Amino acid sequence: MDIVAPSSADEMTSIWLRADLDSSESKSTTVQEALSTRGVGEEVLYPARDDEADSVGSPTLRQSILTSCHGATVRGLRLEEIEWSWAELQDDDPLSLMKYCDFHAWTHGSLLPSDAIEGFARNRPLDAITARIASGDPLPPCICVATNVSGPAVLLDGNGRAIAFAALGRRPKRIVLGLSPGVTNWYFYPFKQ
Repeated sequence: MDIVAPSSADEMTSIWLRADLDSSESKSTTVQEALSTRGVGEEVLYPARDDEADSVGSPTLRQSILTSCHGATVRGLRLEEIEWSWAELQDDDPLSLMKYCDFHAWTHGSLLPSDAIEGFARNRPLDAITARIASGDPLPPCICVATNVSGPAVLLDGNGRAIAFAALGRRPKRIVLGLSPGVTNWYFYPFKQ
């Protein structure tokens, strides 16, 4: 993996929540409900640029929304202690789905996106995502974590997008990458020692 630019826990959080709004109806509804509960609109999901004040939201508010929507998914991760960057996956970089029961079953334990295509397509819509990729319509970037740049990169968000890429014989290129030896404490990390 090649690191191309710095990122932050707040930027990752914003990307993840906006990806939810862009995806399935259930994920979008969950984020909309979290926003409504807090009496705020979607604009809080967009962090301020470096040269302006964050007048509508805050990193703490966005983190709170992410935790309410994905608390079980991030169990064991200290998102603010992870070093976040934009990175590019190379063709030989290992990429793995999270160790989630469905993904484990669909891939017969390999957790490779290419091995999950059939199981995913049987249980969740895949055609719309593959059509978007094939048309060149940009998708939200996948969010991955790894212990170091040598990988493997494990998908934290974007498992379905990575499977859709695999269905087209491709893979995500640019990702948001979180690096920390502590990611091995993540409940869904598949490569525990």
